[in-house]
Order: sequence, then structure tokens, then C-alpha cells
Amino acid sequence: EETIDDAVAALNLAKKQAGVNPKKVFLYGHSLGGMLAPRIAIAVPDLAGMIIAAGPARKLTDIIVDQNHYFFNQSKDTTAALKAQFDEAIVNLNKSRITELKDIKPDSILTGLPAAYWVDLNKMDQVALAKSSKAQIYIAQGGMDFQVGQKDFDLWVESLKGKKNVTTKFYPTLDHFFIEQTEMGNPSQYQ
Repeated sequence: EETIDDAVAALNLAKKQAGVNPKKVFLYGHSLGGMLAPRIAIAVPDLAGMIIAAGPARKLTDIIVDQNHYFFNQSKDTTAALKAQFDEAIVNLNKSRITELKDIKPDSILTGLPAAYWVDLNKMDQVALAKSSKAQIYIAQGGMDFQVGQKDFDLWVESLKGKKNVTTKFYPTLDHFFIEQTEMGNPSQYQ
């Protein structure tokens, strides 16, 4: 509901616009949108292609855990209090790895999001969906991206190797927003 429904509606609307060739409409998905792009493409079967920019190939929880490790290491704070806070954050994040609701109410909040949201994301295999797509796929990743890193790009490349409809490009000096950087970033760069 948050991303997919609106994207499908926008793509279908774009195809109906004057001057638009409906057979040449592409989806651009960035970050979470890139992760969901293969799923969105299934809902718009005549899509010409998709651009996955800084899109996670792994589960969202894995990405958030990596981000927390990065921030912890960047803080240079070696106090036991910060380490305990970090460890607690990881324990809480791991609660979002659910794939079934079981006794949890769908709207119960886990790590800031409803449980049903986590179940939906965790059941999805965006790489397998991309692999099954006939549409053109362009995957772009920045080397200075501390939010979604080269690990995900490498997973996309390895998993989609040999598919003629896939092009990948790694930009060593670009960050999560594809802005040139001289070093690995941090949230203050977004200001």
C-alpha cells in the first residue's frame, strides 16, 4: 500500500499520457523503491524496464543492521553504555525478521513499522523476481553509499549474471543519492 499501489497507478497513468509511447515506459526505483521495483514490474507486465538505483538485494532488516554497525563504528564512542544501547537496538531489529504473524496482530509495531509490513517484505525475494523478469533491468550502485552498499550490488550482479536483459553499473565515488563524494558518507552529507 505504501509504495506498490501508487507506483502501479503512476505507471498506468504515464502510459496514457499524450506523447508517451506506452511500450517504452520505465520504472525508476531508488533504495526501498529499488528493492520493490521487481515486484512493481510484475503488476505492470508490459513495462519496458526498470532502473534499480541503490536497491537492496537483501532483506530490509539486514540493511538496517548493517547501517547500525556502520553508525556505531563511526561514532568512535567505546563506552559500555553505547555498546549496550547498540546491542539492544540489534535485538529489537531482529524482531522484525518475522515471516508469519502467528499470535502478533497485523498492526502491532515492530521496529517502527506494522508487523504485517515486515511479513510482506520478508516473504519477498526481489532478486528472484528480477531474475524472472523479461523487462530491461539497469542496476546502479554508488561506492560511497553507507545505506545500501556494494554487498547488495554484488548480490544483484552474481544472481543475474548471464541475463541479457540486465545491465549493471557501479559508480565508485557516488553516495546513496548518486552525489559525488570523496569519502564514505554519513547523514550530515544530506544536509
